[in-house]
This record gives sequence, structure tokens and C-alpha cells, in this order.
Amino acid sequence: MISAFRLKILRPFPLSLARRAALALFAAAGLGCGAAAAQDWRGLVIGDTGGGAARAFADAYYAAEAVQGWSGEAPVLLRNAAHKEAAEALDRLQGAERLVLYYAGPVQPDGGMVADGRGLALEARLEPLAAAGLSHLLLLVENCAGTAGNAAALPDLSVEAAKAGVMLTLAASAGAGEACPATAAGGRLSDAMKTAAKAKDAAATDILQAFLRNGSGQMLPGLDSAKAVGNPARREQVPEADTVWLMPARTQAPVRPVAAVQSVSVPASGLRGTGAAVTPQAPQFAALPRAEGLPQPSVIVGLIEGAGGADFAAAQDPADLQGSEIAYDNLAARQRLRSSDPELFGSLVAAGAFDPPAPLLTQALQSELARMGCYTSRIDGDWGRGSQAAARRYFGAAGGGSPANPEATAELFRLIISQDDVACARPVAAAARANGSSSGSRPAQVRRAAPAQAPSNQPTQTITPGSALGGVFR
Repeated sequence: MISAFRLKILRPFPLSLARRAALALFAAAGLGCGAAAAQDWRGLVIGDTGGGAARAFADAYYAAEAVQGWSGEAPVLLRNAAHKEAAEALDRLQGAERLVLYYAGPVQPDGGMVADGRGLALEARLEPLAAAGLSHLLLLVENCAGTAGNAAALPDLSVEAAKAGVMLTLAASAGAGEACPATAAGGRLSDAMKTAAKAKDAAATDILQAFLRNGSGQMLPGLDSAKAVGNPARREQVPEADTVWLMPARTQAPVRPVAAVQSVSVPASGLRGTGAAVTPQAPQFAALPRAEGLPQPSVIVGLIEGAGGADFAAAQDPADLQGSEIAYDNLAARQRLRSSDPELFGSLVAAGAFDPPAPLLTQALQSELARMGCYTSRIDGDWGRGSQAAARRYFGAAGGGSPANPEATAELFRLIISQDDVACARPVAAAARANGSSSGSRPAQVRRAAPAQAPSNQPTQTITPGSALGGVFR
């Protein structure tokens, strides 16, 4: 029983014993024990690529696979979900006795989790969850989901967990502010979970336990000895704390050379009053590099409308397949995975691993259809008759039937990327309509050429760089 490992801490606890207790928690939890474990544990996996956490999209998928391997039951997986959806998913966890919660994404300065740019306030939900029966919370935080060299802050839920009577175990890739482990070496928490996701049965639990054994742990001391003050805060009201922190051994942050400082001179005419009047440079426009596999455009029409997608972009580092191999918009990585392991690729497609975030689904469909020459209009996120006709052209070129009115769904996206080497025939302009049959008997009408127009005396108009032009470039 897990209750045998509940720790009553009223004084500092030996580090090695804390780590053994946490490992015992994993073993006693029954993770990887199939149906029995599925009755005990519920899982929620959240990934958000905002704030530069580019790897969170892929990390969350593999974490969900790992949690399912441990518990025998698929967790709720949310990737780049709206804040309301993530908050409701947390609220629906009420009634769970044991909960596995994985989070990869941006964090607030205090370590709070974020969904769609807004905090999720997990600490405020612990007491209601405990009142509904929660006794154990396994919190797995990927605080190295971005490209920053140092780990992000971690949530401090020890006070709330102790007050609610919840046994809290927190695992992360590194301590807050410490150097992030090398992804290529598989040193992050999510890298271990990715390996566990590909393992079977009990092997998944062994992999995570090996990750934890190589790390350091900290058992927080009891908080009952704090001095009472007027209007005491919750920290003074907590009688004990049952919290285990687990993360890899501490590593020093790499020392980065400071870039040379460039002197900036401001003309005297630019200073007014107490501040400097700075004139921003005119915006510079340039064509973005063409993605691999896309046709060479002949006409560029303005900017893509709708969501810019910066906060929803999946991992973009082509050299890092740890994060980009299941990115919905990385064609090269997707094709490499399909050619190297077709069976794995097919299973990932069927499981929705490549599904784009819901706000970008229509744009992703239009982009795929445009790449194959089936869609020739503007990528604007509006799934109208032109987009539906493009989908029908795709199915026609692929040799399969299509619905009369194909809707923009994740299922349609999966069908298209499962056969993404289709090439639609280039639309041919209709020939000019011939004259009526009676025109053949009529003699050809001779037209006199118009007299040459006298040269204009007006000066020639020139277009200078930086003029206010429209968004169409030919």
C-alpha cells in the first residue's frame, strides 16, 4: 500500500532516505502494473509551446505515452490548449485518489504553470482535490522545454500540499536556475520519459527510476517551527510537510562570454527635453526561406492572416529530433521518420501525434494542400468552398474518393499527411470562347490603327524604395 510510504516529517530528513522513499513511492504506486494501476491513478499531461518552450509539443506527447505505459490507462493530453480547456481539465480531476500531472511549457516567475499565456493556479486547486479524495500527487515538470541554457523555476506547492494532507512528489530536469541537461544526451526528464514511452510494461518504470537514482533529492523539513506573527499566513498554520523534490545532480550553469559592447552615438538634434527622440528604422521586408518540399512561389500576396503561430510553433531545430520529429509543421523531419520507421510513423499519425493545435488546424490543412499544388489561394484560415475543392482535388490525385463537403478536421489532416507525396495537376486556364458559327461567312473586318499618341509633357513618375505600396509583389 502506498500509505506505508507516507512520510511524517517534523525535522530535516536525510537526503538518501528521501530519495529511497520517493523511489519506493513509484514502486508502490503500481506504475506499470496494468489494470490494477489504472484503477488507482489518473493522469493529465499539458504541453504549451508559448514563451519559447518549443520542445513542449513533442515532450507532452511522449509523456502521455509513458504515463499510459505506467498506469495502463491513457491520460488526458492537452497540447497548446486554450486556458479555459486546461482549467476545466484540472477541475475534472476531482475524485482522483492518486494523480500523475505532467507539465512542459513556460512558467511564471514563481514556477506556476501556464496555458495560453495565463496561469493555471494549481495551488488553489489542491484543497478542493484533497477534499474530493486526492491523497498522492506525482508532479512531473519539464523546466527545460525551451532553448534557454538554464532551467526555469519550479512550482512550490509544499505548503498547500501539506495543508491539504496530500503526499507530493515533484520531479524535474534541473533545479531552478541550474544548467539544463543536454538534450542530445537524453539528460532531461522528458528524454527519460520518451525512452520510457518506447519501452514496454515494467521497463518504463525502471527507466524513470534510473533517472531519479542518478539525481539528487530534497525532503522539505516540517514547517511547524515557524514563529507566529500577527495575521499568520498559511505557512505558519501547516503542521507538517510531505514533499519530495527529485531532479538530476546539480550542474553549474555554463559561463557565457559577454558580447562586446557597441557604442551608440546620438546626434545632438535628436535630444529633446530630458529624453532622446529616437526615430525607428523603416521595417525591412524580405522573403522567408522556402520550406523544403514547397513549390517555388511566383506571386507572394501579403501576409498570412489569422494567428501568427509563434506561440504554437513546435520544435524547429532540425538537428534535434528529440523535439522536432513529431512537429506538425516540420515536413523534413516527418518524412525522415516515415522513411526510417514506417510502422512507427503510421501509429503516430493514427494516435494524433502530428495533429496541429486547434487554432491552427485550418491553416495547417491549407498549407499541406498548397504544398502539393492542390490549393492555390491565400492561406487565411478560412475553410470555404475553395479549400473544400482543394481537398477534393487532393483525393482525386491520390486515387481515392472524398466526401462531398470535406470539413476541416483532425481526421482529414491525418489522412492528408499519411500520403503527403501527392501532386495535384496544375490548373489550366480555360481557352478563349470561339465566335458564333455565322462569323465564318463574314468577311474579316479591317481595323485601322489608332494614330500614335503625342508624348505627354508630364514628368515621369518614379517609385522610390520605402513608398507605401500594397502587399502584392510579383
